[in-house]
Amino acid sequence: MVAPLAENSNATIIASPNIINALNNNPLLPPPPRFATATTRDTAAYAHAIAFATTKYFLVAFSVSGLYSIITTLASIFVIKKPDLKWKLILYFPFWDTLILGIIATATGTVGGVAYVGLKGNHHVGWFKVCNAYDKFCKHLAGSLAVALFGSIVTVLLIWLSAYNLHIRVPK
Repeated sequence: MVAPLAENSNATIIASPNIINALNNNPLLPPPPRFATATTRDTAAYAHAIAFATTKYFLVAFSVSGLYSIITTLASIFVIKKPDLKWKLILYFPFWDTLILGIIATATGTVGGVAYVGLKGNHHVGWFKVCNAYDKFCKHLAGSLAVALFGSIVTVLLIWLSAYNLHIRVPK
């Protein structure tokens, strides 16, 4: 029995530090004439992200996913050593895997929304593009998003494989 989310720990290891280290010193774009008169110098960092709560949720969700991957790997090793516990854990893994998938999928989706607004802006509410000023930050955000999306897809495939293996074991 293999821990279905062990592969997702790779996505966690890559995506989480990437979003934290997204720091870039660039001058801000000149604000629209109606608001201010000068260009200021500021930094774009994790704490100043377009939606701080969203990137924090992303970081926490993937940290929880990484911890869960470690726990399921250890549980799988324990089951190999004590096969009589196999039937107690075999049904719990798909349920918890699905819960973790939901968490990482929502985190990936919310960061995708933030990345899209940073890339395109939203002129209807007056949000301007920031990726042309904070290119390094946006590249880190895009890299984290790509790795997270890959990890989510791999997780779906592994959950399907786990459910199929459970289906095969059911007596007919």
